[in-house]
Amino acid sequence: MRVRRVALRTRLLYLAAAAILPLALMSGVSLLALVYQQRQQFERAGIELARALATAVDAELQRSIGLLQVLASGPSLDRGEIQRFYEVTRRVLQNNPSWLTVILADPQGREITNARFGFGEPLPPIMERESFERVLRTGEPAIGYLVRGPGTQLAVPVRVPVIRGGELRYVLTAAVKPDDFVEIINRQRVPSDWVVSVFDLNGMRVARSRQHREYVGTGPAPSLAELMRKGGNEGAGITQVLEGEAAYTAYSRSHETGWTVAIGIPRAYVDVVALRSLIVYGGGLLISIALAILAALIVGRGIARPMAELGAAARALGRRERLELPHTPIGEIRQVADSLAVAADERARGEAEREQLLEREQQARAIAEAANRSKDEFLAMLGHELRNPLRTRRRAPMRAR
Repeated sequence: MRVRRVALRTRLLYLAAAAILPLALMSGVSLLALVYQQRQQFERAGIELARALATAVDAELQRSIGLLQVLASGPSLDRGEIQRFYEVTRRVLQNNPSWLTVILADPQGREITNARFGFGEPLPPIMERESFERVLRTGEPAIGYLVRGPGTQLAVPVRVPVIRGGELRYVLTAAVKPDDFVEIINRQRVPSDWVVSVFDLNGMRVARSRQHREYVGTGPAPSLAELMRKGGNEGAGITQVLEGEAAYTAYSRSHETGWTVAIGIPRAYVDVVALRSLIVYGGGLLISIALAILAALIVGRGIARPMAELGAAARALGRRERLELPHTPIGEIRQVADSLAVAADERARGEAEREQLLEREQQARAIAEAANRSKDEFLAMLGHELRNPLRTRRRAPMRAR
């Protein structure tokens, strides 16, 4: 069977490819893992930021509760000085722009004072009764849901009980503006292309970092609502924001208030960062592979050239020409070259000895031929000398007759 001939340089390239390909495959898997890890890092960073924002929102709500509790402990209510208490709430409202109003109501839900209205004016009924009833039931502060008041303005009711002599006498409420929570988001210096939303316990949007006034009071996007429904108190995944863009979204739900903060990082932003890393590391990998191939070519040339010179030397040996042996640091090729040199020397010595033997044989043959000629000449002379006496004897009797 005929064996296909393959050049040594090609074999070396095969060898280099066999060494590089597993590394390239592993590097490719590592690059994919790096991209996945970077996306995971963005999701973890989003969850941590959402957790921090949820903590800041809780702190703002607790601040309102604390301030209301200070108001509720005022002596004017002990003395039944409702108008004086009303004037105090008006001053507090002026110094606290994050509140829309402060309301004092009796346990039946009738407003007694409302800092947005004049003292003694007819007042609207209590809005968002659920949190009001919760205060009456538990005797503890409560945070209500986002609600639209009589003036069509949205606010979040924060309520505390006013207890005197172990009896709940009043419920004191501060209506917190949604804009206050937008300020909390802005203080975190979130990138402008990220989307941050704050949702109350009822899932209503209280604040949004982009187009807040257009979307306040709305629910989460369907994909975000599904993610929050399945993910528990914290989670992350790909959703679609209200503007229609895909985003890596992370959210965190507060254990204290039940409010949720969701952060949407544009998918294009995450993918660009991942692609940049892929280009950097992938480019480095491609450069490494190219350098490895170049090194294989250089090494192959360093082997193939002396091998070709070795073949030329072997052919020169066959033609009995002068050998031009390769100069190479490769030990095996030098060993073969040295063997060729030894073979050339041995052949030269053998040919010299053969020439000497041939010359001796020719000399011996010449001596033998000379001896043969001498012998022939001697025999010829001897025969001539022997024939002369016999002739003389034959002639003598003839003369006698």
